[in-house]
Amino acid sequence: MNIRNLSRTLSSCAVRWLKSSSSVSKLSRQIAQAAFLLCLSGQVWSDPIIIEAASSWQLRGTANAVVTAGDIVYIGGNFTEIYDEDGGSLPRMYLAALNRHTGEPIGFAPNLDGEVWALAISSDRETLYVGGSFQTAESLPRRHFAAYDVQTGALTTLVTPSPNGALRAIAIANEKIYLAGLFTKVGSEDRSHVAAFNADTGELDATFTATPNARVRTLAVDEDQLWLGGDFYQINGIRQRGVGAVDLESGSLKATDEVSYPVIALAVSDTQLFIAGGGPGGKAASFNRESGREQWEITSDGNFQAVDVGEGQYVYFGGHYEAIEGNRQIDRLTRHEKSTGRTDLGWLPRLNGIRSINAVDVTPDGLHIGGDFSMVHGDPHEGFATLPKRINDEPVTQADRVPSPVNTVQGTLDVERRTGPRWVRLRVNTNATALHSVNVSWDSGSDVRFNVFNADGTRMTSSTVQGANPAVWTGRFDADEQYYIGLWTMDGIANYTASITRQ
Repeated sequence: MNIRNLSRTLSSCAVRWLKSSSSVSKLSRQIAQAAFLLCLSGQVWSDPIIIEAASSWQLRGTANAVVTAGDIVYIGGNFTEIYDEDGGSLPRMYLAALNRHTGEPIGFAPNLDGEVWALAISSDRETLYVGGSFQTAESLPRRHFAAYDVQTGALTTLVTPSPNGALRAIAIANEKIYLAGLFTKVGSEDRSHVAAFNADTGELDATFTATPNARVRTLAVDEDQLWLGGDFYQINGIRQRGVGAVDLESGSLKATDEVSYPVIALAVSDTQLFIAGGGPGGKAASFNRESGREQWEITSDGNFQAVDVGEGQYVYFGGHYEAIEGNRQIDRLTRHEKSTGRTDLGWLPRLNGIRSINAVDVTPDGLHIGGDFSMVHGDPHEGFATLPKRINDEPVTQADRVPSPVNTVQGTLDVERRTGPRWVRLRVNTNATALHSVNVSWDSGSDVRFNVFNADGTRMTSSTVQGANPAVWTGRFDADEQYYIGLWTMDGIANYTASITRQ
């Protein structure tokens, strides 16, 4: 199938009907005279990552960190075995590697004796750095930090002075390795939760002396500074809560905004810093990297715990939240416009789990996620999953971006109901068998009942959405079949808009 058929969103058609408080007979005359307004909306083009996970080996346990190098995706966490859907299994001690295109394991089988919390790849893409709560690697002393050769899978001879607490983050820049976590000493030297090391020798860098006053959970590097995120409220004795930037060489604090919550994950793009944070509830935010000023912030009902960003228009967040800005159609993995933080309500995978998502890794051809989930959009995927991009060698031309009006949405009002809630029924025809998102919004403050039926009247979903929040439902529609969206508000007054989008 070519890229036009794969990546073209079915055209969205909006239907609006103003239900006045006037008599039913007046409404009936209006329907007979004018029916409904049918309009075709333009298409918003986006990163073509699908919401159904690809087949891959899975973890008997939890993933805390995911990173890619070449064709390999490395997964670190709390597990000792990986398995496939056919019943095959392999021992993997807290660290595993899969072919990121096929999901199949490679021969890399490290032997660590404790949980992995952090992974990073060297600047030359030749070394995998591993951090966590382990004490040994390949039965050799490697307290909290180890390094592996990407080509051979062998443990390298790189050894650093040992931190006295578990590592939570690793970053690489300027021939240095930055480690962060729960420690307060490195070897015999005082180091408060972050330290720098020579990447060639492993020696502690005596000139880098940043001192956050509590745990650092995450690090991110850009050309000018090292960003710290965590539970601290001071850096170098100066008030700086949750997030801050320090000089790469000295660790001196730079002037930036701060936040009012613990920061769990960071990611940088060419101009922005993206923040995933805790609560109460959860917060996600964007800073301008150059000025250090906050650009936007959004609120959820649970922690944002992971974030990553690629070249497209979106930043991807994961966590254990189930609502953002009051919208309860959301479920633990979302993407947001980089410039505004606005949630893409046409892209809503469904996941389970307690913490659910701990790691997100965006690549040029997909999205890797890790956590304690066991289901991704209705399919079993335990601990790890890949959401691939639609791949086609054809370039996307402007002609490919013109939507074709192949989908229709029409509405009729249930005029038989004389009292109580009033139904609006929207008829939907689709031209492809595929997963579709149904998006409905309205301008009433009343609760809205939202149903989807197939042609024979069988209810496919039913839910009540509170207030003026948009309703989103994702399900598989068959080509050339007719479906109905039924809606009503308790007060019988609303303007409705509906759209159907193929995933």
